[in-house]
Amino acid sequence: MSTEPATLLLIDDDVHVRRSMRAYFEDMEHEVLEAENGKQGLKLFQENEPDIVLLDLRMPEMGGLQLLSMFREMNPAIPVIIVSGTGVMQDAISALRLGASDFVTKPIIDLSLLGHCVDHALEGARLRRENKLYREELERLVEERTVELEEVHARLKDHTAFLETLLDSLPTPVYYRDREGSFLGCNQRFREFAGLGDKDIVGMKSEELMPRELLSIVRRYDEQEGAGIGNGTEGRCSYDINVQRGDDESMDLHVTLGPFHDAQGVIQGAVGVLFDMTEQKRAERLLEKQAFEDPLTGLANRALFMNRLESACRKMHREEGYSFSVLFLDIDRFKVVVDSQGHYVGDQLLKQIAERLHGCVRSSESLARFGGDEFAILVEKTRDEEASARDGLRVARRLLREFREPFRLEEHEYYLNASVGIVAATAEYASAEDIMRDADIAMYRAKHDSHGHVRVYDQAMHNEARQVLTLETEMRRALTTEKNAREMGFTVYYQPIVRISDGLLTGFEALARWIHKESGFIGPDVFIAMAEETGAIHDLGRFILHQSLRDLAGWIDLGCCQDAPEERDIFVSVNISGKQAMRTLFPGEVSGALSTSGLKPTNLKLEVTESVLMEDMTTVGVILSGIKALGIDLCLDDFGTGYSSLAHLHRFPMDVIKIDRAFVSRLSSNGSVDMRAKSMVDAILAMGKSLGLSVVAEGIENIKQARILSKMGCHFAQGYYYAKPLPATEVLAHLQQHGRDWSPKAMGK
Repeated sequence: MSTEPATLLLIDDDVHVRRSMRAYFEDMEHEVLEAENGKQGLKLFQENEPDIVLLDLRMPEMGGLQLLSMFREMNPAIPVIIVSGTGVMQDAISALRLGASDFVTKPIIDLSLLGHCVDHALEGARLRRENKLYREELERLVEERTVELEEVHARLKDHTAFLETLLDSLPTPVYYRDREGSFLGCNQRFREFAGLGDKDIVGMKSEELMPRELLSIVRRYDEQEGAGIGNGTEGRCSYDINVQRGDDESMDLHVTLGPFHDAQGVIQGAVGVLFDMTEQKRAERLLEKQAFEDPLTGLANRALFMNRLESACRKMHREEGYSFSVLFLDIDRFKVVVDSQGHYVGDQLLKQIAERLHGCVRSSESLARFGGDEFAILVEKTRDEEASARDGLRVARRLLREFREPFRLEEHEYYLNASVGIVAATAEYASAEDIMRDADIAMYRAKHDSHGHVRVYDQAMHNEARQVLTLETEMRRALTTEKNAREMGFTVYYQPIVRISDGLLTGFEALARWIHKESGFIGPDVFIAMAEETGAIHDLGRFILHQSLRDLAGWIDLGCCQDAPEERDIFVSVNISGKQAMRTLFPGEVSGALSTSGLKPTNLKLEVTESVLMEDMTTVGVILSGIKALGIDLCLDDFGTGYSSLAHLHRFPMDVIKIDRAFVSRLSSNGSVDMRAKSMVDAILAMGKSLGLSVVAEGIENIKQARILSKMGCHFAQGYYYAKPLPATEVLAHLQQHGRDWSPKAMGK
């Protein structure tokens, strides 16, 4: 579908989302207005009256639902499409109830899907405007002609001739019959509708002119209300019907039947007015399809599935013995396919998946695409909770069998699998959202256990989810200030980075640690991932940066890190996440932290992984260039494990590469040297030397690995052979006793 150029108003606090959507819609020749918050969006809406609004729900200052309500009051004719995250189900339902035209979840993998939604919304708005003008014009004409009819009634005796003149001017079919049911006349539109041509209608009966569907309505009126025509009482009725006009053509009609009077007010017969509602009904059906059908696969969408699930919940609470189960299915590693093959391939695979799943669901099972690569299935007509669980497992196994055969696309085969979470509904569930929450928990447990696995939700999963939520809440509260972070167990451990030849300390890698007062040591893989998901990674990164610089400054002030004349300054190397590397204010934050600590830029290095570089190369490149301009060295961590390491070294201003421990560990396996691993390390060292980069080997665990690396020309290393990550107190104690000597001998090995 294509539309004329329109004015779009984007309201979203995420600059990257706005930037990508703006670029897309400007390519479509639309004019795009941007607002980064609700207040700015309201002002632009009032000043410009856009053709359509793309609105985020979660924004500072003014929420999306409040803004949507205000837009609907100011101009309900302007369609509003909600573009928001996947964890706001109730908000999505509320938005649709408030009048949102559509709901699209973020992240948006393919902006063309959003483009289709915008096209449909603009087309729907146009049809509604035209329909409104049509109705207003029709009402105006009917009112105008009615006034004329009343005036002419008083002046003219030839009532029938005047009616024909008047009715022929109306844009909708009209006829009138006497009290015996014989036609007295009609307008030209009715002649066209009935196919009369020049045939005289007077005296004809309904059976001779009307299609079967309209005739049924007229007879019903004659039986129920027609008595009023004969005894002088009033009776007016309206009906909506669909009339078949041919083998493959139909017309939607709004039929109004009522009596007509002579000049003395005596009922003379009945009038029928047929309003053609075909285009309006088509528009309404299109809007309903947009609201409840997934545009890519043609399956029911999230909104329709949730409606069905709510109905099932109400039925479960109303009817004893009725139960059901819900399956939540996610395609394993689908993002890897999309990242490597592109969104077109991903979309085509989703269509094939939907076709296979649809082909094996039964009448008692409702299938929907929930969004992205997620599907949901409602299995009804079960007897109790235990039977629901069994039925859910049966359906899950049947669905997973569809993934045994590869998916074929353009002579390529793709082997996919899925993870399924199952919830057996009980009366304890108060809402559909609660059921989907637990189905999501079960699905992620299945994915964690094994790809292609199925898990039925149980209370233990709920308890674990609550524990994770509690931990997340505590983490958020702890990271509000550095003082809170330290009091609630967040700290920094340091692993020395040494010169292999003599164990001379060159710097430390700062590592985030959380020692919970009740739960004890919480792994970085747990809380760092949690911080990434919740957005608390900025606060965590800020804490680690300031604390590590503060500790290093303290050690230097105590005289524990004196440099030999030929050595560079001792440094602390801090890891930064993808979200930090995408933050435009980050270079300023780093500069401020250095200034506060009193250290020089040479006392700090920042480490990034290749996955960070791949998120948005343009933006990350700008941020890293800003860091480099401060005089701070950049390290590429886990080198050799990514997709395009050499390309990254040319594209980004790196100073240090760190050989991943996976290569180091294979250098001396079972007492022998792995020649493939040695060749890889040789290549990395040669490349580092040719590019003028320092190379640090990670994960040194024994003297043999250290000697091999030293002979190969690697000068710097870190690992348990020298020291495990240590708290600041132990680092200080070693510095005070041994200074910069971190050789195995100084460590007592």
